[in-house]
Amino acid sequence: MDAGRRALPVLLQLALAGLASAYFTGTDNSLYTLDGLGLPFVLPGRYPSSRSHARNVAKFYGHPVLPRTAWMTDDRYRKVAVCRPRQLSLCDDVLPYNSTLLPNLVGDRDRVSLDRTLLFFALMLKTECNPRLKQLLCALLEPPCRGGRTLLPCRKFCKVATENCQKLIPATLALSRVFDCRRYPDSDSPGVCLNLARSASCMRQEHQCPDLTCIPKQWRCDGVRDCPLAADEANCTGA
Repeated sequence: MDAGRRALPVLLQLALAGLASAYFTGTDNSLYTLDGLGLPFVLPGRYPSSRSHARNVAKFYGHPVLPRTAWMTDDRYRKVAVCRPRQLSLCDDVLPYNSTLLPNLVGDRDRVSLDRTLLFFALMLKTECNPRLKQLLCALLEPPCRGGRTLLPCRKFCKVATENCQKLIPATLALSRVFDCRRYPDSDSPGVCLNLARSASCMRQEHQCPDLTCIPKQWRCDGVRDCPLAADEANCTGA
């Protein structure tokens, strides 16, 4: 791992602060694109005052997140919108459905808020910590809509998608709470939650469970049951 990659956790936090400032303040702004992602962000023409910078960074870090605990689990909160077509072209290659809704699972209630969250998520994708992370981020931004209700990610899918990424997520950010996989259903039923790690074929660095869920190869024979019937712990040698 090169020095640049090792520095990513610190750079990620610094970049978040800079992007927060850029989003909320600045004059003579210029429009840029996050390389390779096609996501616009604004860099200020001049650095804001320390007071306004602190206020705006705090506003960014205080972005609404899930859960305002009840609305994730209580139907009264989750049935607050109607299904609508997805809009993020970034997610076209990873989401197998076309219908979503706002508010999403991050708490965004309009496109302005959604674009703000994209700044944070785009930085995470640039780390390339996990090839399945994009699936999870897109499922949070544009969750599947079933009759006006959101379908949450499955806990196992969340764990698979965030493997090797947790160390890059600043623990102090409120928005980072969406990556706490314990908040999602511990279920394998497609009617209960979304598992995009279930696929007919897995990636090179993955092991396939009997239910077709792909898990990281390092989870095989590690003493932890990850596949149904502990299939990932079968036929292990030297354990």
